[in-house]
Amino acid sequence: MPPQARAELLAAALRHVPACGWAGGAAAAAAAAELGLSPAAAGMLGSDSQFVQLFVTDCNRRLEAELAGMQAELAPLDARERVQRGLRLRLGMLEPYIASWPQALSLLAAPAAAPHTLRLYAELADAVWHAAGDTSTDLSWYTKRALITGVYSATELYMLTDASPGFADTWAALDRRLGDALQLGAAAEEAGSLAGAAEGMAGMLAAGLGSIFRRPPPL
Repeated sequence: MPPQARAELLAAALRHVPACGWAGGAAAAAAAAELGLSPAAAGMLGSDSQFVQLFVTDCNRRLEAELAGMQAELAPLDARERVQRGLRLRLGMLEPYIASWPQALSLLAAPAAAPHTLRLYAELADAVWHAAGDTSTDLSWYTKRALITGVYSATELYMLTDASPGFADTWAALDRRLGDALQLGAAAEEAGSLAGAAEGMAGMLAAGLGSIFRRPPPL
């Protein structure tokens, strides 16, 4: 299937996720029928885990594009505010699917899917720090991305049970976690302890991040 046709199928499938969920291929099948495609076309979105990963990949690409278009708006802000804007923008992309997102997370965490899922989270963190103007090339490059991945994943989980209007409590939790993470990151840099910072804030995800982040350019 050409990339454009696959993108159209994905967009259509996502419209059916609130009713059909992420598993079982029901959303993809409904999308194929909507577009007048054969039932076999639904398989072009892959397995249930791959379907969710396609959505995450699309979100990351949209995030990069939107942050690139916000540079004039982001320029007067400090690094923390820029990172917060990026993370909030990315988390906001989950809102239409929040009721079924626990199912999506379980698919992303499946053993066969986890390595690629970690790469997608790494890409997210890299996009946020890039938009924040980070140009580090030393060990802090890894520290910052591990910390932000931990902040994002923790806030993502918090969002699942947030019933406050407009997810106000989630955004407050994001601000608190980001402040804690940046303080821990600064302390870790002073102590020269990347591992300590990653373990403290990124938790389960941190173990695989060092091998999947794109390396910074050489000094």
